[in-house]
Formats: sequence, structure tokens, C-alpha cells
Amino acid sequence: MGIKERKARQKAELRKKILKSARSLARKNGWEAVTTRKLAEKVEYSTTVIYEHFGNKDQLLLLLREEGFERIQQAVEKALDPSLPPKKQLVEAGLASWKFAREKPEYYQVMFNLGGIHCPSDEESKGLQKAASVVYRILAQAGVADSESTFMNWWALVHGFIALDMNGQMPFSSEKMERLLKESLERLMTRL
Repeated sequence: MGIKERKARQKAELRKKILKSARSLARKNGWEAVTTRKLAEKVEYSTTVIYEHFGNKDQLLLLLREEGFERIQQAVEKALDPSLPPKKQLVEAGLASWKFAREKPEYYQVMFNLGGIHCPSDEESKGLQKAASVVYRILAQAGVADSESTFMNWWALVHGFIALDMNGQMPFSSEKMERLLKESLERLMTRL
């Protein structure tokens, strides 16, 4: 392996280490605690290295946001059982989103500006569009005429439950919240 290839590999590895450190700091202390100085300390480099790799903190957040959308899309697709009717798949998709948010809150927070983070974006996220396309595809299979309105109802339920749970605004356990989400999604599906 030549010097050029080795340097490129080392740069990619350091970039991954920085992203992993940002997620780790956010998971442990919240996104407000993630600063370029703390990231530099964690990866044992100067803040200049962070800026060389990402430009600024906003660019790092945007990258993590898109990565989060890719991961939630994969989690939802993996959870779907194609042998089930589309309405049941929509319930499964909602529960898979819930599970993803519970297991990877640091991603979900940066994806949707929760937990004290604001991830600026001038354009609509391509990752969000791809993740939403999974649900739109199921709605099409179900023969739903007004898929946009139905998607927004589905999304309001799922994201609302997740945001309330993440913000600690409900007097229920996460297990009860998940059960209530499932019941609410099932009721929505009976109206299709």
C-alpha cells in the first residue's frame, strides 16, 4: 500500500472516530455538551483537525443527521414482514421507528432537533425523503387514496410519541408508551 492510500485510510478512520465520539458524547451528556473542543480532546487531536474534516460543527451535525435517516430506514425495512398485510406493516414500521429512537436517541435527536440540538439545513433532507418513502410504498400497497394525509397522521402519531417520551413529558413508562403507540397505530389503520 502506498503512502497516498495509507493517508486516505487514516483520514477516513479519524473521520469515523470523530463521528463516533460525537455520538458518544451526545448519548452520555446531551448534544449541548458536544463542542469541537470536547471532540478534539476525546480523539486526542487539535480542534483544527475537527475543522479540517468537517468545516464546522453544523457540517458534522448534518452528516450525522443523514446517517441517522439511513439507519432508521434500514431499521424499518429490516423489521417489516412482507407476508403481512400492508396495514400491519404500517404498525410494524411505526414500532421499528420507536425502537430505533429508543436504541439510538443521539441519532434521533439530531435528525429532528430534539434534546437541545439544532441541526440547521437549507434544503429538505434527502435521507428524510428516503426514510419516508418506505411508508409511502406501504401506503401504495394498501391502496390508500390520500397517501400524503395518511402519512402525516401516521407520522404525527409515531414522532409525537417518540418526542414526548424523549422529553420525559409523559407520566408513563417507556413500555406503556410503546403499548399506547401500538394501540393508536392499530386504531389509525382501522380507519383506512
